[in-house]
Amino acid sequence: MAGNFNHIKYDMPIDEFKERFPMDMEDGSRNNTWGSLKGGMSKVRWATDLEYSRKVVLKFFDFTKEKEYREMHGAKTAKRLVQDLAARFQLESEVSAQLNHPHTVRVYEAGTIAGYAPFMTMEFIDGQDLEKAIEFVRASQQFQDEELLLIFYEICDTMDVAHKKRIINRDIKPANVLLGKYGALKVIDWGLAKILTSQQTKTPGADDKISLLNVNAQVNTIEGAIMGTEAYMAPEQKVGMAADERTDIYLLAGILYEGLTGEPPIRDRRNRIDTSKVALQELRDIVEKCMQTDPDNRYQTAEELKTAVKDALGSILSERCVSEVGLLSRWLGKKKSGDIPEPLILSDVVKKWTGNISRQTRKRMR
Repeated sequence: MAGNFNHIKYDMPIDEFKERFPMDMEDGSRNNTWGSLKGGMSKVRWATDLEYSRKVVLKFFDFTKEKEYREMHGAKTAKRLVQDLAARFQLESEVSAQLNHPHTVRVYEAGTIAGYAPFMTMEFIDGQDLEKAIEFVRASQQFQDEELLLIFYEICDTMDVAHKKRIINRDIKPANVLLGKYGALKVIDWGLAKILTSQQTKTPGADDKISLLNVNAQVNTIEGAIMGTEAYMAPEQKVGMAADERTDIYLLAGILYEGLTGEPPIRDRRNRIDTSKVALQELRDIVEKCMQTDPDNRYQTAEELKTAVKDALGSILSERCVSEVGLLSRWLGKKKSGDIPEPLILSDVVKKWTGNISRQTRKRMR
C-alpha cells in the first residue's frame, strides 16, 4: 500500500466479480449481460463497487473475446496477450501509486479474475474528456487562448512530476485528460507508461530509487514495438524507436495544437504540421519547438516547457491588459451564464494561477 492507494493484488472468482461490480452500459442503464460488451482484449466501464458502495471505473479483460483471440492467433499467442495485458494493468496501478498526484486518478484495486484475467478499479471522475471539451468550446467560440494555457500548464506539471520519477506516458492526448465536474483535472490511462533507466532519462535530478517491481521487464515495450495513438504519435514512435521524456513533450504539444486549432496535429505529405493555424506567435513558437522531428531540437524537459508556457501566458495577459483577477472573473461569469459546461470551470487551477503569474505580469507591465 502506498499513499492513498490500496492497489491490492488478489484473485476473485468470476461469479463474485460479476456480483460485486454491476456495470453501467454506455446508455447509462444497469446491465449484467456480459455478452453485450464489445471491443478488444480489455474494456473500460463505469461500475458500482457494492462492497464499498462507490462508483468506480472498471478496467478488465474481455472474456467474450478470449475464444476469438485463440481462434485468430492460436492458444500460445492469446495466452501471451493476456499476460501482457496483466502486466500493463500492474504497471498502471504501480505508476498511479508512485505518482500520487492531484492530477492523476487513484487506483483502488488490481487483481485477477478466475486465476488469470486481469482487472483493476479506479477513481470515478464525473466530467468529460478534454477532446470533447475542445469540440464544444471551439464550436461555441467561448474559449480564450489564456484559458487553454491554464489547463495545459497543469497537464505539463503532471508530466513533469512523472518525468522526475523516470515515468513517461507515451499516450498523452486530449481524450486522456478528464475535466471533472467540481474543478478536477486528471491525466488518465497510464497503460503504455514506461519506467526509464537512470541512463535513459533526460530529466536532471530524476529519482534514481524508483523501482516498480521490475514491471518493465514483463511488458512488451521492446524497441521496435509501435506504442501510442497514431494521430498523435511522435516520429520516433511511428518507427518503433526508443521513447523518452522528449516523446511526451511532442505529445503534449499535440494537446496544445488541438486546443488552439480544433484539429489533431497530423503531418501532411511533406511531413509538416501546419502551425500557421495557431494565431499567436508565442504559442506557435512553443508548438513548433515541441514538435520538431529530431528530439534533440525540442524542449528537453517538461520543466522547460512549463517555463515557456508560463512566459507565454504572462505575455498574453500583459498584451491584452487582462489581470489575473479579471481572468478569474471572466471564467466565473461564464459559469454563471452557462456559456461553458461545468467541467471547464477549473476554479482551483485559476485561483492557483492568480498568485502564480501576478508577479511575472507586474514585471512585464512596468
